[in-house]
Amino acid sequence: PAEHNLAIVQAVISKSAGRLNDAETELKRAQERLDALGLKIGTNASLRVVRSEIAVEQGRLQDAQGLALDAVERARAARGDLPSSLVSGQALLALATVQWKLGRIAEAHQSCSLALEQLVATTGEQHLSMRRARRLALAIAAG
Repeated sequence: PAEHNLAIVQAVISKSAGRLNDAETELKRAQERLDALGLKIGTNASLRVVRSEIAVEQGRLQDAQGLALDAVERARAARGDLPSSLVSGQALLALATVQWKLGRIAEAHQSCSLALEQLVATTGEQHLSMRRARRLALAIAAG
């Protein structure tokens, strides 16, 4: 799993540098390797969250939605009996972002609210995911 976390970091760097196709390729390969292991760990969801973000940036909203939904389910599986997790919050935030981009405001509001519940329980206000969730909640409320 450490190599898969490294793949996420490398992909985020590629994404930040505007190399979206490289980032997507790196993540897809890591996802295939991790899926082959059959592990129920948060990295499964994290890979899909970043891939969903990339798909949004590329305008592939249907792909982004599928990846985000898959991330939510995998984050729930990885969370097990725990009531909340950072990865669950990030996955729900990715889903809310896609729903908002698709104009599905009520669904985006619900997903963003759930994301905030997860993030409030697991991280502080200064965490990047929390700041992104707060900004999205404001954008959704503004219509």
